[in-house]
Amino acid sequence: MTHDASQSLAALRVLVVDCQATAASPGKGHLFEVAWADVDGTNEAQIESTRVALPAGETIPKRVTQLTGVRTTDLRNSPSYEKAAESLTEKLSEWPGELFVAHWARYEQPWFRDMLSADFDWICTHDLARRLIPGLPRKGLRAVAGYLGRPLLDTKGAHDHVDATIYVWRELVGLLAEEGVET
Repeated sequence: MTHDASQSLAALRVLVVDCQATAASPGKGHLFEVAWADVDGTNEAQIESTRVALPAGETIPKRVTQLTGVRTTDLRNSPSYEKAAESLTEKLSEWPGELFVAHWARYEQPWFRDMLSADFDWICTHDLARRLIPGLPRKGLRAVAGYLGRPLLDTKGAHDHVDATIYVWRELVGLLAEEGVET
């Protein structure tokens, strides 16, 4: 997918995404939660999310449960990976957006590429924060959101991460505009 590089960043239509998985990449683990929101410069974003059932016999590692707060038992009655992928692919089939936005796009990108069997152009708010706020000692979502004026609660799910990433994206667009970058 390509985008119009002359379009205003403030008005750009993006899909803000986050996912949680049992490992760092699709070949090593399994996706168990995904969230997204269709965002432009004017809309009140509606965040959608779903948990995803693990393959039979698979579990969420203890360390991942500690990080995310999600236990294997929380995935009962969740759709299979295939059904979740089919549903998201269907929703995106008519999506007129331009780009995907994630706070740590290097993590999300392979998961979404695998799930959607397609590649999209990405914007990484972590990389933007690294360039725009170089003095900030940490660039994780919690640190950047807090620095920009919106402390992230102790929740760690994909839904809450999308909500925080929307805020960070909009604030970083403002910082880019202050630097003269508006498209």
